[in-house]
Amino acid sequence: MINLLSSVERGELAAAQRNVRLRQYMFILLMLGGVITASYGVGYIILNNQANAYRADVERYAPEKEKYADVIKQATSFNSNLFVAKSIINDEFSYSGFLELLSSMIPHDAVLAGINIHTVDFAKPIELTIDTKSYAASYEVKKTFETSPYFRDTKLRAITQAPEGTYPYTTAIITTVNVDLIKKRDIPQ
Repeated sequence: MINLLSSVERGELAAAQRNVRLRQYMFILLMLGGVITASYGVGYIILNNQANAYRADVERYAPEKEKYADVIKQATSFNSNLFVAKSIINDEFSYSGFLELLSSMIPHDAVLAGINIHTVDFAKPIELTIDTKSYAASYEVKKTFETSPYFRDTKLRAITQAPEGTYPYTTAIITTVNVDLIKKRDIPQ
């Protein structure tokens, strides 16, 4: 086939064909932009109508809301009290369960002679005074507390001996309570 068009005319013809294609793309882009704008506009109108309907409902029921102001106040007070109670229950520490744990850990030839505990002190080491029948039993008490997961950093402060009595040896142990583990422990109340 013989090409009768000059190279300049062929270039202009190719440019004209590209221009037609670009116009089609521009038209499609404008149509897409119009569809997106229309969908946002319709969505805005629908949401605005719903908001106006809700505002009208609130205005219509405002006089009735005043009738229940006392109930609303009581419910708000109850909710805040409930929140305080939940926080107290979550931080609750069972002293009787703690004492049961101590009594189960102390060997049979030893008795708990003294303890002074407060929940604020559980972050700090506490001192336990335990009376035992022998010097070896005092070390066994210390070893029991050292191996327990409920206590950490157990130290033997002193072992003193009284001249007579059923439990002549007094052992002073300083230990830190693992409060989280004790709270997780299933203790019947």
